[in-house]
Amino acid sequence: MNIIIAETAIDLVPDDWLTNPKIKKYYKKNKRKPIIDGSIHQHLLKSIPLENRKDRPDILHFSLLLASGYQKIIPNLKLFFSTKTKTFEVMPETKLPRSQYRFNGILELLLSNQNKSPLIQNSNLPPLTVDNTILFSTKGRDLDPTDFQKSNFIFGGFAHGSFDDKKYSQFQKVKLIDQPLELWTALSLFLGNYKTYLNEL
Repeated sequence: MNIIIAETAIDLVPDDWLTNPKIKKYYKKNKRKPIIDGSIHQHLLKSIPLENRKDRPDILHFSLLLASGYQKIIPNLKLFFSTKTKTFEVMPETKLPRSQYRFNGILELLLSNQNKSPLIQNSNLPPLTVDNTILFSTKGRDLDPTDFQKSNFIFGGFAHGSFDDKKYSQFQKVKLIDQPLELWTALSLFLGNYKTYLNEL
């Protein structure tokens, strides 16, 4: 069973932000760009449309913390997250930091190709087909118990907007409830129901 958090709202600061004194100091000290964080870089984000912002590492952080807890109770649960260009797998033995600051540091290493830990690895997505993949969207049909028999479950990691239709339009779209949910809430609801499904087999 694969949980895929796709199109996550994470990115390193762009080159033109390096003229900012605080970012320049951070870059000089750590030898890498900081991750964009909307709680820190609000003033620099004003010129970027909401749908284009990659400023919510907290969404991925909270969601991975929650989902990684289920790896202890759901056999063979694998966790992946992807940006526009890269995919990473979170190993079951990974102990994710509770601190957002430390988690941002891990993301910086990953995106700048400086990561040396085997606990979060560069990866390819598992084989995704129309028959074995569900994509969660409020525009989809209602979740059916037979959906739990699929292998791949895609959740959006973005803060605004929606999935890239060119990349994901072929997959079955399913909704958990009628209204939008925060990613971590959607994961909790789905994984809780999946655990119940396993117990009833």
